[in-house]
Amino acid sequence: MRSIPVAMTAILLPPLRHRELAAELEQVGCLVTEFPPGTPPRRQNFPQRNRIISGLSLGVLVIEAALPSGSLITAGTAVEQGREVFALPWSMLHKGGQGCLRLIRDGAKMVQTIDDVLEELGPLYTLQQDLFMPAQGGDGASADVPGGLQQVLELVGFELTTVDELVRCSRLPIAQVLSDLSALELAGLVVRSAGGYIRC
Repeated sequence: MRSIPVAMTAILLPPLRHRELAAELEQVGCLVTEFPPGTPPRRQNFPQRNRIISGLSLGVLVIEAALPSGSLITAGTAVEQGREVFALPWSMLHKGGQGCLRLIRDGAKMVQTIDDVLEELGPLYTLQQDLFMPAQGGDGASADVPGGLQQVLELVGFELTTVDELVRCSRLPIAQVLSDLSALELAGLVVRSAGGYIRC
């Protein structure tokens, strides 16, 4: 299984006890950081690091979060990036779960079983795999864009196209347009820019 750890420091030679894991990551994954050499671990680096994690992910599942909480910052970043946000329900008496209850109140999907996550992310994961895997028996070209996304993709220009323009031209609900844009962004077919999207 491919893993992409995101470091909150510069990438350094790992401790001896982690060398085997680091060697495995070289073969089946990668280690990501945006911090320059010499950057030590600092508490304030967590939100900056976590926005990369949420950006690389299809969604974010918050297991436990107090008020305030770094997990809530990450969840907020995920929303800004158009990612799915999930949260576990807790008793109102559990301080460590109050952040999760707030997320659910604000629209995060409540998770009680793994099926709740797969129900939302399964189609996105399948789409991502289809778009990135070479077509079988052909010339190695990527699979065609599913018809459900083609409409929105065709409306995104090579210059900035706003979400309002896409909603107006497609005549689709804004929730559907945003969902399609997220899937297209994950597939590397569009990129988010200030004020809208640009086709790759």
